[in-house]
Amino acid sequence: MAIRTRTLTGPAETGAWGCGATDLGILRDLGNGRVLAVFGDTFDGDRVGVGAWRSPVGLRGTIGGDGLPVFDQAAGTDPRWARQFWDYPHDNPTFSTVLPSDVVRLPDGALVLHVMVNKGLGNVVWTELWRSTDNGTTWGHAGFTMDAGWDGGKRQLWTMEYNPADGYVYVMSTGFQRDKGIILWRSRWDRMWQLGEWQPWTFKNGRWQWGQVGDVPGEIVGGKWGELNLRIVDGTWCLTGFDAAAGQIVTHVLRGGPTSDFRYMPRVVHAQNGPWEADGLLNICAQPYGGYVVPGSRLGVDGGFKVVVSQWNTHASAAGPEGWPYRCLGYSGRVNR
Repeated sequence: MAIRTRTLTGPAETGAWGCGATDLGILRDLGNGRVLAVFGDTFDGDRVGVGAWRSPVGLRGTIGGDGLPVFDQAAGTDPRWARQFWDYPHDNPTFSTVLPSDVVRLPDGALVLHVMVNKGLGNVVWTELWRSTDNGTTWGHAGFTMDAGWDGGKRQLWTMEYNPADGYVYVMSTGFQRDKGIILWRSRWDRMWQLGEWQPWTFKNGRWQWGQVGDVPGEIVGGKWGELNLRIVDGTWCLTGFDAAAGQIVTHVLRGGPTSDFRYMPRVVHAQNGPWEADGLLNICAQPYGGYVVPGSRLGVDGGFKVVVSQWNTHASAAGPEGWPYRCLGYSGRVNR
């Protein structure tokens, strides 16, 4: 069982950079002893809707002695203030906000960020890839845009991991409505800007195999999923994320790699949804979502697997008025290989 180790964001923790209220906290090792965390809808006040609204934004820092990130500057063009990665007006006639779903670091050092363009939460109108060659200071559109309805809406919310063993970027994806299963697809890392280069993992001619564009990908795991985070941890593939049907932040250990049969893979629960009155007891986390692996996590070590969990009080409750807590929490637990 995992335990809540530390509050990572909030007015006291990250308010100095304009991130008093924020969520997600998708992490990547920058390869220079530092990490980047990417956040979604962010406000410089003390709750949702209070202060300047930006998304996506980022913070940079290091991994502390407890294995969780310690932030020391904003990403983007101003290290003192977490500015939106690129300019656009929120609640414009076409869309309301742009939410990140994952970021991957490629062999050439570039960061690639996948985002969902939403007109209201969960109503994705299209998705995009953005690219940074300076560790998240500036971002440019990568020339990749995808319709939100492709494959029944199961290519909206991505998680990405580069596999140095074969040169592919693997994507697991689902919808952004928390009512769909997960599909798998891949592309060579230097061709991921081209729709025609993405291969779906599909059940065809009586067996699972890599297909071609136009083939229908099969669900590698059913159910109802939210945020996803695919990572190679200690040389082993792991999928962490929000199982919305169970209200749990979980990790599946994919011993056979990304094409593993989930039915036979170990599953670990990090945090369990529960009432606000019990929040913080054992592994209870009221209204959890997200679930992002911290770089440097270890398998088979007590407290060695670190996960960032988001929490959002969406209504007046025992925690207080609507809109707070809206923050990222660090959890530590054990996941065996």
